[in-house]
Amino acid sequence: TVQSPQDNSVIVALQPNGQKKPLFCIHPVGGNVFCYGELAKYLQNYDIPIYGLKSLGLEEQQPPLTSISSMAAAYIEAIQTIQPLGPYYLAGWSMGGIIALEIAQQLKAQNHQVALLTLIDTYLPSHNKTLKRRKNNTMIKLFAQDLSGIYNTKINLEEDKIQELNPEQQLDYLLNQIKQEKIGLSKFSRKQMSKLWEVFQANYSALQQYQPQPYAEQVILFEASQKPAEVRQDRLSKWNALISGQFDNYTLKGNHYTIMNYPEVSTIARTIGRKIQELD
Repeated sequence: TVQSPQDNSVIVALQPNGQKKPLFCIHPVGGNVFCYGELAKYLQNYDIPIYGLKSLGLEEQQPPLTSISSMAAAYIEAIQTIQPLGPYYLAGWSMGGIIALEIAQQLKAQNHQVALLTLIDTYLPSHNKTLKRRKNNTMIKLFAQDLSGIYNTKINLEEDKIQELNPEQQLDYLLNQIKQEKIGLSKFSRKQMSKLWEVFQANYSALQQYQPQPYAEQVILFEASQKPAEVRQDRLSKWNALISGQFDNYTLKGNHYTIMNYPEVSTIARTIGRKIQELD
C-alpha cells in the first residue's frame, strides 16, 4: 500500500495521484527537485504518483549530508514512509542518477527489489587529480553555471575578480551580478542563496568522492545530444562496463538542461510511463 507522506523534510509530493507504484526522483547537485515539474506533468497520463527527494540542508538548522551513501540511507527512510516494500522505481537527472544508483544498491542489499532505475544525462564521477584540486573560484563558477542552466539565464562572473575573494565574498559578488542583470533568481534572499551554495558544495564534493559499484538490474539511460561525440561514447562505455542488467539508452536533442523541458521531457515521460505499465 502507498501511504501519504509523513512530515518528512526531504520528500516532496510532485504529483501524488495514481494507482501504480510511485516513481521517486532524486535531486541533482543543486539540491532542489523542481527540475522534475514538467516530467511529473507528462507522467500524469500514466497513473503514476511522483515524489521528489530534495537535499537535507536546504531548510533551516540542517547541515547538508556529505556522502552519497548517507544521502541514500536517509532517502530510503523517507521513501519507505510512502512505499514500505518494493518493487521500487527510481529516477535521477544529473547527479540525481548517481544517488539513485546508490539507493538501488542499498535497497538490494536490504533484499528489496528495484524494478527500474532511470538515469537522465547522468555521468559517472571522474576521479582525476584536476577535480580534486578544484579551487574555490571554480566552485562558484560551477554554481553560477548550474543556476544559469536551471533558470535558463546567463550569470557573468569575471575570473580575475573571483580569484581575490573568499567564498563568502564570492557569494556576495554572485548575488550582486544576479541583481544587476535583473534575472529570475533575484527573488532569493542572501540567506536562501547561502543555503543553496552550502548544499551545492557539499553535494559536489560527495559526488567526487563516490565510487559506483557494478549493478545487475534494469536501467534506462537518457543522454543529451549536445556534447562532443567522444564524450558521449566515453560515458556510454563507462556505463556499459558498470551495468550488467538490461540496459536501454536513448539520445535526446538538446543540452543537459533543456532535455528536462518540453518537448524532450515528454519522450522521457512516455518511455518511463510505458516501461512502468509493463512492469506494474
